[in-house]
Amino acid sequence: MACEEERIVNSFRGICGTKQSALFENRCPNLEIELKMATVAQTILNEPLLDELREMARGGKTCEQLVDHIRESLYLPSDAMVPVLAYICRGFSIPLPIVLPLREDEGKGTFGRAINIPIWFVALMTENVTSDGWEWRQFCDDFGDRFDFESMVPVMIGEATRWTKPWIRQIAIPGGPWYLRGLFEAYVDKSYGLNFDYFATVQRFATVYQNELAKCGFLSPLRTKMDFQLEEQGPIYRVVCMVQAIRSFHP
Repeated sequence: MACEEERIVNSFRGICGTKQSALFENRCPNLEIELKMATVAQTILNEPLLDELREMARGGKTCEQLVDHIRESLYLPSDAMVPVLAYICRGFSIPLPIVLPLREDEGKGTFGRAINIPIWFVALMTENVTSDGWEWRQFCDDFGDRFDFESMVPVMIGEATRWTKPWIRQIAIPGGPWYLRGLFEAYVDKSYGLNFDYFATVQRFATVYQNELAKCGFLSPLRTKMDFQLEEQGPIYRVVCMVQAIRSFHP
């Protein structure tokens, strides 16, 4: 299981100085996506509405319900999507290339069911902390030679199932910060035949993760970084959410 977990983590290209994948740096060679990203980045957003969306997600509201709420709150046409993408991206710190299929799906289809997971993940994880990120290159320059995956202590959070695989690990880097990483992997069936309660599973994961933060003394200053993968694999969507927290690291 540890080897599989490390393979997933390495696919983010964030550990020990490796360059992050273009997908997770919000880069994309597709001009249409780049133009939409620029539009989203320049959109002036309503902060109270962003707070409402996060609170709705913490209560288990779906992406489809968030899309409807954004349109109703802003008096948008029923097919308006660019402002919706802006609010989903900014409200939940999810890169636009991952969210972009909502342009056609509008949260009503299979992709909407899959993107629910990162939305819930961020909303629950950031209830008490801010997702502010940090510079991986400096972190790895400072601590990469002392970062040993094998010495990371696993935290029990329940058995992996056919549809979800949750992992949490922690380490005290010698001469450096405490580091805590949570990895949540889920598989969403496109057939709608499966009625799996993903929200309850993400909620349970977030509770265990936050308890570990408290147990390890992860108080201020605390930096939290999140990354996501969402890919179509035949009859399923594979969703990976990774959260990483460090204490006493100043970029």
